[in-house]
Amino acid sequence: MRSLSVTQVTGERMRKRILRGMIGASALASGLIAVTAAATAADAAPALGTVNIACGDVAGLKAAIIAANLGGPSTIVLASNCTYTLTAADNTSLSEGANGLPIVRKTVTLIGSNTTIQRSSVAKFRILEVAGSAGNPASLTIQGITVSGGQTSGLLGNAARGGCLLATFTGMTPTSSTLTLDHSAVVNCRAVSGGGIYAGSLATLMASSSSVKHNTAVVGGGITLATGAAGTIGQSFVNDNAATLGSGGGLRNFGRVALTSDTVAGNFARVTGGGLYNDGAAFVGASFVLQNRAVAGGGIYAASSASTRIVGTRIQLNAALLRGGGLDNNGRAFLENSFVLMNTAPVGGGIWEGPTGTIAVLNSLIVGNTVFNCQPFATVPNCVN
Repeated sequence: MRSLSVTQVTGERMRKRILRGMIGASALASGLIAVTAAATAADAAPALGTVNIACGDVAGLKAAIIAANLGGPSTIVLASNCTYTLTAADNTSLSEGANGLPIVRKTVTLIGSNTTIQRSSVAKFRILEVAGSAGNPASLTIQGITVSGGQTSGLLGNAARGGCLLATFTGMTPTSSTLTLDHSAVVNCRAVSGGGIYAGSLATLMASSSSVKHNTAVVGGGITLATGAAGTIGQSFVNDNAATLGSGGGLRNFGRVALTSDTVAGNFARVTGGGLYNDGAAFVGASFVLQNRAVAGGGIYAASSASTRIVGTRIQLNAALLRGGGLDNNGRAFLENSFVLMNTAPVGGGIWEGPTGTIAVLNSLIVGNTVFNCQPFATVPNCVN
């Protein structure tokens, strides 16, 4: 083998170093070019499935909902700190009544931040309807938005339901629909049933960190859940709503509802259930039922077919003109780890137990109610008058 001189060895090593450096630099440059190209492409391409609506652009909002119903972008981002005012109905029918925006038929998410969608005082219409049809479920999510001022245009059926929001189905085939509120509000709405919200058969209402307040209806001032409907309401407020002629000032339930870490306060019903009227299955957990008023069941009224479970809840300062200032129970009720305090009524200031009612009481305090904590006497276990 031929031997190399020191000079030759050194030169060979230098050539290898230079070659490695050139290869590394080339790879680095290629990588930078690839990354830059990818970043440029990402900047140029809009996010799939999302459309942004300029402040006050009602026509653009309507067009976006229609596009979503046709399979277009399903997430609609509204401008922050902005109000969208609806001056006329977008659609109307004898069965559904008038809606300010197109009916949601597929999946739509409306996102805002301190954003309001409101009805002007020119005409009567609800704000939005979500309705499954022909076996195709529909879903509407409202996030960071206040829905305000809706008013139903009819007196019968769906035309009279859901002053601001209606969840139902249309057509001959029963189909589910879902309405979700996230950090949103439903305020100052009017209807015959469900002043703020009406969830019909097969509909699901979910509310988180939201409020339903200052709404008015003949029955179900804030919310009505129909037979076959389901509701899950958490960390929310149902306040200062009114049922002007009937039951359920805050919430009127014929389906299944769970309230967890909620406040139901300041509601009024002309007849029964100032805060909650229950003729279905209701769970009230870790919540406050405060300062509601009615003729019977100032805080809660449970009908004869109702199942009512109250856990870790405070029922306080409610009032009834006739009976059951805190609770008027005519069905099956369970009271656990709860307080019934300082409610008032001429009969059964704390709890009135109807002839068809049965109630179990566990680790709960029923005190300071007027007149008497519980009536008829000896009908409510562990209650001392």
